[in-house]
Amino acid sequence: MPFDRVLNSRVIETVYEVKRFLDSESYEDVKPEIERLRVEVDSENWKFEVLRDVRVVGVDGSQLRYLKEFGVPFGAVQVAKLILIHGKGEYRVDYRTKWVESDKSLDLERFELELKTMLEELESDILFFDGSFSVSFANQYRKDIRDRYFQLISEFLEKSKNRAFVVGFIDRSYSKDLFRPYDSFILKNYLRNFEYTEPMPCTELNDVFFSYLKIGNSVVRVEFPKWMAGMHDVFMRYVVAECLLGSTRQYPYVLERAHMYAVISEREREIIGKMIGREISYKWMAKYLRR
Repeated sequence: MPFDRVLNSRVIETVYEVKRFLDSESYEDVKPEIERLRVEVDSENWKFEVLRDVRVVGVDGSQLRYLKEFGVPFGAVQVAKLILIHGKGEYRVDYRTKWVESDKSLDLERFELELKTMLEELESDILFFDGSFSVSFANQYRKDIRDRYFQLISEFLEKSKNRAFVVGFIDRSYSKDLFRPYDSFILKNYLRNFEYTEPMPCTELNDVFFSYLKIGNSVVRVEFPKWMAGMHDVFMRYVVAECLLGSTRQYPYVLERAHMYAVISEREREIIGKMIGREISYKWMAKYLRR
């Protein structure tokens, strides 16, 4: 095993040893005692048939970090909401933006705005969120911010209960709810294409359930509220169909497009910084000094 040993070589020269270890039987022999379920995809047109007349919403956000090089002590979050009605050629893109002072968390403000934007669309059939509902990542923050994350997701789960299907999609999951190595690492050899694990409660938040789905060469994590656990055979069909529509056939089309709309480009960032200018930032600095 190459881990925890000091090797007298460059990293690039030792990667083959690591690869041999990963390809060995060490993890391939692991047989998880988890029920495997399956979405039956029987034709190339299956995805269109499943999604016909289905109202799908994708929400994603991006951040404008504090523009320190321009002397600007605040940033912004931008959220894009893409609404699609499949089979009708109908779609709409809406934006939500919030400017944030430097004493607040941009990550938290973005998360809150994304959830609020999703709550606007509870008359839809299914909503896709690019990220996790279990907010296990919040443990890295100080207590007040961490508590706010859990408060926000709890309120969201309560308001969306028994309304539209809401799904958190994580294409690269590093969760360890099931195994000491990453769950997705173990399950890539266990699940076949279009198979997913039985719904189980998240370690951090029991009101959130999850399944791992094998789609193409990837094992993705799908999170959803507890009330949806018994309806997995319905909404997982939507998830697989949306993924098959995407350019990689492994990531939901609606999120792929929402991400494209949500991104604040480097060019936009530069223009914003120059438009606001240093003179305005000095006024903000003076305001902070008077507090």
